[in-house]
Amino acid sequence: MRKLTSKKTSARLILFIILSLLPFVSIAAPVIRISISDFQVQSDNPQYKYLGKGFAEFIGIDIVKSPNIELIDRERRVDALREQELGQSGLVDEKSQIKIGKMLSVRYIVFGSIFDMAGQLTVTFKVIDTETGKVIIQDKVSGKLTNYEFISAAISQKLLSAMSVSVSETVVARAQKPVEKQAETAVKFSNAMDAYDKKDMSLAKRELDMAKELDPENDAVQAYLKKLVVNTAKFKTLTEQYYPNQNPAYLGIIKTDRLFLSSAQVNMKETQTIFKSYNVKAVEQDIRLNLGYQFPIGSSMGASVEAFLSQYKDQVSPATNKGDEGSLLTNPVNFGGIFSLGNSLNDYISLGGGASIFEQRRGYTEPGYMGPTTPVNNMYGSKKKYEYITCVSGFFGFLIKNQEGTFIFDTMGGYSSQKTYLLDPVNMTIGKLVKAPVYNENTMTIGLFDKRIFLAVKEVNNKYTDRNLFVARVIPAMELWVSSWMSLRGGFEWSYVKQDGEKEMGKGWTSGLSLRSLSKGYDFDINYTKRTRPSRAVEGESINESIIYFSLSKSNLYLSR
Repeated sequence: MRKLTSKKTSARLILFIILSLLPFVSIAAPVIRISISDFQVQSDNPQYKYLGKGFAEFIGIDIVKSPNIELIDRERRVDALREQELGQSGLVDEKSQIKIGKMLSVRYIVFGSIFDMAGQLTVTFKVIDTETGKVIIQDKVSGKLTNYEFISAAISQKLLSAMSVSVSETVVARAQKPVEKQAETAVKFSNAMDAYDKKDMSLAKRELDMAKELDPENDAVQAYLKKLVVNTAKFKTLTEQYYPNQNPAYLGIIKTDRLFLSSAQVNMKETQTIFKSYNVKAVEQDIRLNLGYQFPIGSSMGASVEAFLSQYKDQVSPATNKGDEGSLLTNPVNFGGIFSLGNSLNDYISLGGGASIFEQRRGYTEPGYMGPTTPVNNMYGSKKKYEYITCVSGFFGFLIKNQEGTFIFDTMGGYSSQKTYLLDPVNMTIGKLVKAPVYNENTMTIGLFDKRIFLAVKEVNNKYTDRNLFVARVIPAMELWVSSWMSLRGGFEWSYVKQDGEKEMGKGWTSGLSLRSLSKGYDFDINYTKRTRPSRAVEGESINESIIYFSLSKSNLYLSR
């Protein structure tokens, strides 16, 4: 009897706990996918030609203010029509609308017409359930074009109510009291939508700017201005010359083609470093030039072709000598091409890879020496040699991001057959031939405040397979878009070197500036880095390094998607 009572008490306790927690448990309402077709326009006024595009977006911006609404964006809808070889004029009946709605995997599709009768607009609309084919609402709203906000809000309120979705207070307020605004705003915005569909982003930007001057608070105008000004993180570091300076996985998500020219100069002033273990001074210089073109292929792929030329000089000379007297140096020259290909698997993941082939001229000069303490003060006194070698490299990339692009993580790895000579500062002779390192680069980028601020952390690893040497760098950075045409960035660098069991730390900093001409499609980027890194020519030593890197690019020349 006690056991039975105990069971009843336990059951009552569990029921009491469940009932107590119910107020705090929220069951998420299902997301409703909806698409809005451009409205058909019946008007003799040529200025009203694209009003159907503008009103579709006015209504779309209003309805996404309600919870649990997923609106198919304009780009996907236009792409679907192009795939089916249909213009908006082809969507004149319910069957065609249902067909395109199913293609977009939406539950509801909205369409209608705009009739202009001596300046008085009547907008008729229908909402169809694509699963059942039933019309769930058919209605109309009338008003002057100066009441465009009232018309779009009234339609939004009616169709959301028909789908049993709550309507935002802003939309309700606009639907209750018409407010007179300049009709030219709706015309300019509608013209911008047509230019946007045709990929004429400079014209779209001009029309939107004029619409914003007329109606600065319009939500649809502001939303599309933000779409056009898509800020991206410009923070980059210099890779090895036979790798692209951008992860090839990004080619899968590029929207337009891009022609670019870039150059890097390392230690152009011949910054000299006195080694800690040898009484010699050293200079390690680089000069690089890249010319390339990247372009989209279809809806999810992209490619890049790039030509490069690089030359570097690694030189050591006795610390007591002036100029290049008694110097030992090697100065390879590389020239060749890089090909990259990327493919986005979906909205979140993209893969890429590629290869380069290049000719390497290995050249070195040894001074004349009777011994380590009796140099001949002529850098060309003893031995000069050139070798010509064909080298190849391969690389791959991966990125994962969210749909808005405010979080991106990417990684790139590669390896090259290139080899270079080390220098022996004791005997002032050329040392052994060593392999290029295995390269790995990882970057995490976070965009904040509508991508006006970017936080980034980059990690670069070099593992030398024929030497007991590992080098890692960590670079946190921040970038601020102070306007739509300029960004500033800066960061710090910490390096970790492990060689033959010994560990060493280094540090440095980086800064940069980007200038953008949205209407012309030009971008100019310049970066400056100051750091200490391991010497590539003398084992166990570090070198002071300053890097100036810039690129000039032009986008949206011939191809886009």
